[in-house]
Amino acid sequence: MRYSKSMPQLKTAVVNGMDVETNYVAPPLPTERPMKPPGPPGTYHYDEVIGMSLEFYEAQRSGKLLDSNRIIWRGDAFMDDGQLEGIDLTGGYFDGNEMNNDASEE
Repeated sequence: MRYSKSMPQLKTAVVNGMDVETNYVAPPLPTERPMKPPGPPGTYHYDEVIGMSLEFYEAQRSGKLLDSNRIIWRGDAFMDDGQLEGIDLTGGYFDGNEMNNDASEE
């Protein structure tokens, strides 16, 4: 197996002595964020901080994403949540606390 340099995406594979098609797609270039030079002590570039904060929250979206999605590695997720109960639970945000494995709760 060979992998691309910046992302662990399978390039080629051999199974039982035969090449397997992997539909390799080259990874996207990293996002470039032009940064302003530091200002005098005690000053901050709030526009950059707010922009990066908004980008962080965009990366946490779940469900069907908008066409204007700026997070290239994030796709639609959990599109069938609630279907068994006939409830639409798609959408929202990931909060990092989806799995609580605390043994004391059992």
